[in-house]
Amino acid sequence: MAFLNPFATLPNADDFLHEHPVDAYKGLAPPTKKTTIFAVKQKLLSLTGQSMSIKDKENQLLASIDGKILSLRDRCVIHGADGQPACCIIERILSMSRSYFVYSYKPYFAGQKPSGEKMDGADLYAWAKIWKRLVAITDEFEICMAVGDDEYEAADAGSYKATAPSMTSPKLQVEKQGKGCALIERKVIDFGELIDINGWELTVAKGIDPILMIALISTKDAIKDK
Repeated sequence: MAFLNPFATLPNADDFLHEHPVDAYKGLAPPTKKTTIFAVKQKLLSLTGQSMSIKDKENQLLASIDGKILSLRDRCVIHGADGQPACCIIERILSMSRSYFVYSYKPYFAGQKPSGEKMDGADLYAWAKIWKRLVAITDEFEICMAVGDDEYEAADAGSYKATAPSMTSPKLQVEKQGKGCALIERKVIDFGELIDINGWELTVAKGIDPILMIALISTKDAIKDK
C-alpha cells in the first residue's frame, strides 16, 4: 500500500515549487531570491550548548544556533545571518497536544503589541504557531500566522500546510496558500559543514522566509522526540 511506503518520494522541485510574491513580504529573514537548498541539522531544539550554522549549497550563511545554554529548556533562539536574534521558538501544551510558537524580536504587523513573553529581557512578538494534526493518515503540520497581539489564524486555516508523502515517510512537502513553497527531505548531506551527516535537506522556493521553514523542521523533530 502506497501510504505505508517509507521511501515514498517528494514531488519534483521544478514542478512543485512556485515563485511567491514579495510585495507584502514579512519574514524573519530576507526572502529567498531563487530556489535555494539548505542543510539543516536534525533536532535543532535540543542543541543546547552546541553551536550550529545553517548554510546553503553556495556556502552562504542563513542562520545559526549560538550554543548558549538557556535557563528555560522549552525554547530555542535562532539567529539571522547578521548574528542578531531572529526568533525564539517556545513549546506549549494546548488541549493535550504540543504546539510550538515562533516569536520575533520585531512586530509582525504595524501596531502589534508585545506578547508578554520575553527572552533575555527583550520583548517578543507573536509571529506564528506550528502544530501537528493529531488525526491524519500521514504527518500533517500547519503554520498559523499571527493576526493579533497573541492571536493566530484559525486551525485548518493556516497560511502554510505541510504533508508527508506517506504514513511512514519523514519527508514533507509544504504549501503556502495552496502553492508549493518548500520540500524537506532527510538524507545524508553532500555539501557544507554537514557533509556525510544524516540531516535535513531543505529546498525553499523564491520569495519564501527560510527561517520559518527551519522552525517547521525544528518543530517536526521535537514533536517526534516527545
